[in-house]
Amino acid sequence: MWGCLVVGEEEKLANNDGEVCAGDGDCSSGTCTSYHLCAHTRCNCPGSTCSPGGEAADVCKEGWLCSDAESIFDGVEEFFGGTPAKDQGYCHLPCSTTCPEHYYCNGMNCIPNRDWVDPVVTLAWSGDITGSSSSHDEAVPLEAGKTVHVTATATSPWDIPIEPFAWTIVRSTGERKESTGPAVDFTLLDESYVRVELVVRDTEFNAASLHVTFDSCRGTGTECGYDGSGCCNGCNRDANVCL
Repeated sequence: MWGCLVVGEEEKLANNDGEVCAGDGDCSSGTCTSYHLCAHTRCNCPGSTCSPGGEAADVCKEGWLCSDAESIFDGVEEFFGGTPAKDQGYCHLPCSTTCPEHYYCNGMNCIPNRDWVDPVVTLAWSGDITGSSSSHDEAVPLEAGKTVHVTATATSPWDIPIEPFAWTIVRSTGERKESTGPAVDFTLLDESYVRVELVVRDTEFNAASLHVTFDSCRGTGTECGYDGSGCCNGCNRDANVCL
């Protein structure tokens, strides 16, 4: 006589709202957001309405509260759908505790940092001057007539493949030149600046940008500008000559 095969239920995930995820199956809420954090669990407040600060609910993680979705995550599309009733919302973590990794405090609540998966970008330049930057829109003095080779490095916090770098060279004359690849070269001509703009995207469409502006300045031995200004390395005010 054949016996009956009993298939046990798949073990239910413990509430892991806000934790890093690779896919929907990693999340107790059933949704892994585009920024690889588990979406917050739907919940019901004990009464007919959720109080402004939120209320304890059994489905929420320890220390997390249930609050009306509109008041807590208004604008965070992936965390709610439709118009919930006043006693329905999502679990959230108040700022009165320490916000978890990839979250930050915004008002009363910890909010997910949707940009944490964006590529991390660094620009480096060599040639007549050398330097590097990971800050947006940094200004660098550069003597007119000098040539610079600019390279970029980019990494993904989630190891998502990086698309080819997209460069734009913008000159103060209004000229723009676009290209793709690991590096660009330019010469600062008779113009006030050259701005190197870089956009880096990964294959999941996360993006980061970085700009460095090379401002024209006067080299050693040339006459200083008005009131000693305009020199790359300062002015000898007695001789009115750039250092």
